[in-house]
Amino acid sequence: MSRHVEYRIFGEYGQPMNTQFYVAVLGIAAGVCTTLAFVPQVVRTWTTRSADDISVGMLTIYVTGNLLWLLYRVALGDWPIILANAATLVLAGSILYFKLLVQGGRPRIDGSL
Repeated sequence: MSRHVEYRIFGEYGQPMNTQFYVAVLGIAAGVCTTLAFVPQVVRTWTTRSADDISVGMLTIYVTGNLLWLLYRVALGDWPIILANAATLVLAGSILYFKLLVQGGRPRIDGSL
């Protein structure tokens, strides 16, 4: 037998408020912050056409970890986190793509890093 427990806190005028709303806001705010953190790097990498100062190892591990988190959250059906992970994966993946395949405005065809 499953039992749903609803946690409540007291808000304005002592009225109980559902904490699930605040937990959702907290999760969405965290997702927005972690996703937007990559925007300046994507813009800089794209405008300078250089990813020389970025560690390919760190970025590869990060993108792999983010993909795994995305798959985990899809399995759980946690849509706010799924959307944040998907957006972060696109941003970090674009930097990794640029680092591995494009440098100096032209594709790398020799495979050198």
